[in-house]
Amino acid sequence: MMINLSGDTILRLVFATLIPGVLSGLFTLLEKKTKFSAWRYSLKQIVIGITFGIAAILCTQFGIRAGDGVIMNVRDAAPLCAGLFFGGPAGIIAGFMGGVHRYLCVFWGGGKLTQVACSISTCLAGIFSAMMRRRLFENRNSGFLSSFGIGTTMEVLHMLLILATNLRRVSYAFRYVQACSFPMILCTGMAVSLASLLSGGAFNKRKVDLQKKHISYDFGFWLLICVVIAFLATSTFTQQIVYHIITDDAELYRNVTLYLIVFMEILIYTALFILIYEMLKKKVVRNLQKVNAGLNAITNGNLNTVIDVRAYQEFSELSDDVNATVATLKHYIKEAEERINHELEFAHQIQRSALPSSFPPYPNRTEFDIYASMDAAREVGGDFYDFYFVSRNHLAFLVADVSGKGIPAALFMMTAKTIMKDLAESGLPVDEVMRKTNDRLCQNNEAGMFVTAWMGILNVKTGKVTFANAGHNPPLVRHGDGNFEYLKTRSGLVLAGMEGMTYRAGELQLEPEDTIFLYTDGVTEATNLSNELYGEVRLNHVLNMCQSKQVENLCHRVKMDVDTFVGNAPQFDDITMLALTYKGDLHEMTVDATVENITPITEFVDAQLDSHGCSAKAKMQINVAVDEIVSNIAHYAYPDGQGQVTVRMEVEDGAAYITFMDEGIPFDPLEEADPDISLGAEERGVGGLGIFLVKKTMDTLTYERCGVQNVLKMTKRI
Repeated sequence: MMINLSGDTILRLVFATLIPGVLSGLFTLLEKKTKFSAWRYSLKQIVIGITFGIAAILCTQFGIRAGDGVIMNVRDAAPLCAGLFFGGPAGIIAGFMGGVHRYLCVFWGGGKLTQVACSISTCLAGIFSAMMRRRLFENRNSGFLSSFGIGTTMEVLHMLLILATNLRRVSYAFRYVQACSFPMILCTGMAVSLASLLSGGAFNKRKVDLQKKHISYDFGFWLLICVVIAFLATSTFTQQIVYHIITDDAELYRNVTLYLIVFMEILIYTALFILIYEMLKKKVVRNLQKVNAGLNAITNGNLNTVIDVRAYQEFSELSDDVNATVATLKHYIKEAEERINHELEFAHQIQRSALPSSFPPYPNRTEFDIYASMDAAREVGGDFYDFYFVSRNHLAFLVADVSGKGIPAALFMMTAKTIMKDLAESGLPVDEVMRKTNDRLCQNNEAGMFVTAWMGILNVKTGKVTFANAGHNPPLVRHGDGNFEYLKTRSGLVLAGMEGMTYRAGELQLEPEDTIFLYTDGVTEATNLSNELYGEVRLNHVLNMCQSKQVENLCHRVKMDVDTFVGNAPQFDDITMLALTYKGDLHEMTVDATVENITPITEFVDAQLDSHGCSAKAKMQINVAVDEIVSNIAHYAYPDGQGQVTVRMEVEDGAAYITFMDEGIPFDPLEEADPDISLGAEERGVGGLGIFLVKKTMDTLTYERCGVQNVLKMTKRI
């Protein structure tokens, strides 16, 4: 039987060969570029299976007629591509459609000789491809060479089925196989390998580290070599035996026997390779992978992992040995953890004792309120805060953050804290404290650690703060009843960053009820499970939303909001805060020298008189005196109505000491002669009676001009 391979015939065969590959590339693009990827798996399998089933039918229709109703085609390539590259169900559907169509097409001109063999072969192609994808390739696309091998093997089975189903017409069947086997086997292999390229299968293989030996790959490689050698040797040997044994009169039987042997050897050795390779993976490699997975979990820190691989005695012994080793390791780790935790607890207590923790820290000082807290991310931290008087009326306060965490940061923190306090208490200005601290910390700093710090010195009498910033977060300041705002100033380099650096001192004026809030980046860089930062904006908002003006409540409110924001995420950094509210000198007040301000001055005086149990009579007399003196200052010291008066009051040993100070024109109300109270109001004239009453009711009343100030002092037993 001869086949006429004309130009038209070749084009039809090439077209049929390209159909499965083109469809594979099309569905790959749909999966990557369209909403097709979002379809349910079952629906996609049905659509792909039906499409490749139609392709199998088209391959039958475009087959090359070889005479007597026999058709040469590449029908098996369609279900092979569907199953190998898109899923087992798709391959089975395509194979069933192509097989049923081939069986029925004899009624409209299909070949009867190969009806059964071709139908069975097409159905088996879908099943075979589904098995190969799931078992051999573990639901991955096969590579180029593997695809070619599967395609050719399937067509070899096809040829064998043609011979096996036509034993009574073996002569005619053999002539068909002899004429069609090579082009059909080659074209089917090329069709499947082309589909592998277009679907990305050639680039979707499991990556193998060639520097490391893997049992399955090593074994599979040498097994393949052995199978190929065995096939070549047995084929050659068999051919020679058959050729010499069978006479020329039996040429037909010689050829039939030779083809049968070759086809059977291909199938047998292919099946042998698949079987041995599968057994090796299932019995050895997969058990080793289970052991390695457990060991990987253990090396990553999960010591509660138990390896339980007991398919064979060797794996059972290996599992027991690994588990025993891990148990011993856990015992030693537990002992070490208990010892370290005990030592860290001591370190925690030492660090806590080094930070001020009693609030209010200075009960007798009413000029300010202060509160601070430090929550370490570990047992000990690198953050610290501090505050202390460097003179009677100057309070130093600071917040700092050491790079790193744990014990090294805690040791560096203690060093920095001690140096800064020693320098500040020696009377140096804040910029010099920073400069000298930086130089000392740079010495022998082999670990390369550094400190960010913000330090201020508050004059508790005037509210003036001088400060310096060494690379630290800007504080927030609230003036009176306003909102918190960031104090944006130029920052210097971090401490211990570079020797010889200088730092700039800044000034901030606090009025009574103004608040300053210091913090470390553990607040603004707190991170939640979504990897979002707490941030400066949220911190500012929370402080402004807090209704309480108590500094302790401010810190607690911020910490609660940080905890809420972070949720179950671990704390990665120390959280330190310090809040200070300036109250001013409660024994002194300064207001505009106007008659309207007599009332607030009287209230200020009365508050202190009441707190010391002043009698009603003395209180009334003092109120009259305050009214008269402030009125005189408003009218005579500042005739233009522009000026201020300062009232200072102290109560000691049952006596009230009240001082009035102004910078008006020199004016001594005591110089005026006392009015003659024996005369009537018309005869006495206007003025002088108020000051006269003050002289009579107060125990002492004195005036002096001190520089540019008028100073009037009076005392009264209460």
